[in-house]
Amino acid sequence: TIGKVPPPIRREARLEFDQRSAAVDKYQTPLDEDSKEEPVQPEPATIGKHYRAINYDLWTYWRMVHGGGPCISRKTKEITSPPACGPGQEAVSRLQRFGRMCISKQRRIAKFWNHLSGTAAGVREVLADAAERRIRDRVDRTLGAARNKRTEGRLRLAARYTQRMWRSKRAYAFNDENVKVMKHAQEIFARADGEVEHASAGAPFVVEEGERIVQVGATEQYEIKFTESDGPSLPVVFKRHSCSELTYVHSVGKDMAMKKGRDQLVPDSVLLVVQSYPVSSLAHDQVMHRLRSAKWPVTLRFSRPLTDSDVTPLARCLQLEQQGELPDDLKLQMLKRLLSKGVAVRKHGSRKQAYDTVVYLNETMLFWRVRDALKQQANSKVRKKKKTEDVQEEVRGLSLKYDLTKGVGLYDLRYVRVGKISSSFKRYASKKAPQDRCLSLFCAGSKTIDLEVLGDAKERDAFAWAFDKIIGEARATRIFVDKAGAPVARSEPKKRLRMILGAH
Repeated sequence: TIGKVPPPIRREARLEFDQRSAAVDKYQTPLDEDSKEEPVQPEPATIGKHYRAINYDLWTYWRMVHGGGPCISRKTKEITSPPACGPGQEAVSRLQRFGRMCISKQRRIAKFWNHLSGTAAGVREVLADAAERRIRDRVDRTLGAARNKRTEGRLRLAARYTQRMWRSKRAYAFNDENVKVMKHAQEIFARADGEVEHASAGAPFVVEEGERIVQVGATEQYEIKFTESDGPSLPVVFKRHSCSELTYVHSVGKDMAMKKGRDQLVPDSVLLVVQSYPVSSLAHDQVMHRLRSAKWPVTLRFSRPLTDSDVTPLARCLQLEQQGELPDDLKLQMLKRLLSKGVAVRKHGSRKQAYDTVVYLNETMLFWRVRDALKQQANSKVRKKKKTEDVQEEVRGLSLKYDLTKGVGLYDLRYVRVGKISSSFKRYASKKAPQDRCLSLFCAGSKTIDLEVLGDAKERDAFAWAFDKIIGEARATRIFVDKAGAPVARSEPKKRLRMILGAH
């Protein structure tokens, strides 16, 4: 039987046991300290023998083909050189060092000024004054912001009250959605009855009108009521403007002109309202349909053409301006009315010779007579022979202002330049035009309207100034901000709904 060894004896045997002595006794291998041979020193790593330095592209290729471990990067070809970081890490390190340098300089400067403020004479007084000014400015800004906020609230309330009062006087609607529903209902009932739109019993009349692009300031408006005694049809001939949807009076019956109160109805008058409905937003065919469908009595509103007695001559305007008695707004209105009546100029083109014409202006466009307008009008006149007399009655032909004109919308005008700037003035046919009488209106699509004023340079400058103001006014009504807050440009005049109380 094998007896158990007590724990103290096993512990002492474990402490005295040497594994190396056991290895020597078993394998007859001497220990290092017992060996008489000198230890071999490792050979230092040499480039070309123990390792090679390659570039990044070759290392990437080898790694892609054969695989391998991480890259050992050094600043030089020697393997004992310091490790090299990448360009990104190097940039970060340089920026960090630069930032630490700036921070240390700022701290050093701050310590310098703190030391100076505590030792130099009079520095504390200056610093105290500067701190007081800063506190005072901050207080003023805070008080000003609070005052502006209170004032803004009052101004908003005042503007809203003014707007509501103005709309109530003009009978404009406050809620566009409700007015759109009423307008749509009027159109449905009118289409079902085969008539034009009219107001229901006890309901307001909703109409659509186009806004003016520029304000010409014409007040020569009049209203005429036609009854069945003037029938069976209206004794007025209406026609469409050759370059817009404007409806104007072409001719008036002779018996009509002799009646009392009807003498204001003259040819070239512009139709504005039919039975309380403004026609500025309607096409000419729609206006004629409304006239044919209207029931007696028919109330029409016109704007008569301006005459020489209705406008101030340009020479008088320039004289008042030279004397300092003519403000800019009044001067602009005078020039607008002159253009509304018509201004004789000479128009240059890119193909033919220049010709004499007349330029007109209304609330939405600028137009002028075509070449040989007088000749075309003379050829369009018709003479009718009466049955009872050997007298021929001349019937009016084409209108010089509305039938024989070309035009451009005010939204298409871009800017005005004085002098012979455009290519039309470079032609041989326009070389004789005086430099100080020419101006050009540049339009959308590289089109130009080249005019030569028949007066002197002062008149040319006056019309150029007026055209510049008109273009600016048109641009102000053309650009608007939509619901998303983005600027949008209109291509035609804005239309809006309006409620008229008591209309029929």
